[in-house]
Amino acid sequence: MWREDEAAERDTSRARTASAIERGLGPDLFGHFRRLYVDGALLDRFAVWFTHYGQEPAIAAFRNVARVHHGGASEPFDAIALEGCVKMVAWSTPLGPLAMREMLADHAIDLPDLGMPRYIRNTWDPDIVVGVLKLAYAAIRYCTCGKCGPLLREIERLEKETPS
Repeated sequence: MWREDEAAERDTSRARTASAIERGLGPDLFGHFRRLYVDGALLDRFAVWFTHYGQEPAIAAFRNVARVHHGGASEPFDAIALEGCVKMVAWSTPLGPLAMREMLADHAIDLPDLGMPRYIRNTWDPDIVVGVLKLAYAAIRYCTCGKCGPLLREIERLEKETPS
C-alpha cells in the first residue's frame, strides 16, 4: 500500500511497469490487455511479479492472456489465475526456452474455466508446474485441430534450436 507522500514514486513505478508490458506485448495485444488489467493496484502487483518471477516470463504470460482476450474471452482473469499464468511460464524453465514455455502455457490456459492457472498459482512444487505443461505438450502432439498442428511444429523447431 502506497502512502500519500509516495505518490510520485508510485506513479513512476506504475508507468514503468505499464511501459514494459506495452513493449513486450506490442500495440495490438496491449490494447486488449490494457482494457482489463492496467490499473493502479494491478500494476503494483505486476511490478512485484516482475521481481519475483522475472519480467520476461511475466510478459510472456501476459501475451498469452491478451491472446485469450483477443480470441473473444471478455471476462478478466482474477488475480490468482493471472498470477498462475505467470508462474506457469516462470517455473517451467526445465522444459526449454521461454518461447516454447509461452506456447505451452498458452495451450494450458486456453480453457473455458481458469481452474488450472488458479491451481498452479497455489502450488509450491515446481514439478507440478512442469508436469502441467508436459501434459499440454502431450495433448498437442495428438491433437488434430488447426491450432495445435502449427503450435507443435513451432515447438519442435524451438527444441531443435536449443542446445541440450
